[in-house]
Amino acid sequence: MSTAMASKIPSMRFGLGSRILFGGAIVVAFLVAEFVFLLHAIDATRKATASEERAGQAASTAQTLENLVLKLETGARGYIITRDATLLQPWTQARQALPGVSAQLRRQDASPAALQIDSSWRNYLETWSVPLVELARTNPAAARNRLTEARANTQVDAIRNQIDSY
Repeated sequence: MSTAMASKIPSMRFGLGSRILFGGAIVVAFLVAEFVFLLHAIDATRKATASEERAGQAASTAQTLENLVLKLETGARGYIITRDATLLQPWTQARQALPGVSAQLRRQDASPAALQIDSSWRNYLETWSVPLVELARTNPAAARNRLTEARANTQVDAIRNQIDSY
């Protein structure tokens, strides 16, 4: 080679080994970034699955709560109509179970919807169901008259609608 040609060829700063190491480092960096991305995706999927599981459990608890509210209504209604005290057994059981089931729902989901459901059944029990059963014990005719009022079904329907939309 002549000196004129040698001056046109750029000199190599890095040897073949250096270039292979540099290329390998780029591949390793890419693989590490891909691995970190994969770990992040797995973690996000795990969190989403856990959230879905909690939502499913809360929905199941809400359905249990709805069944207990229906037992309150049907037990009180049956007792008021027939004066058969054995029909108060589901009412009494529901009344005892509701606070625990409602607390479980609030632990599973502290959303405003869950809190509203809790407030609604408590209001129904305290302002309608218990007073109506107590009235039936002392004045059955008055209790039957109150049972025919629109409010009797409206409160339970409102609770059921809250749970159904939950």
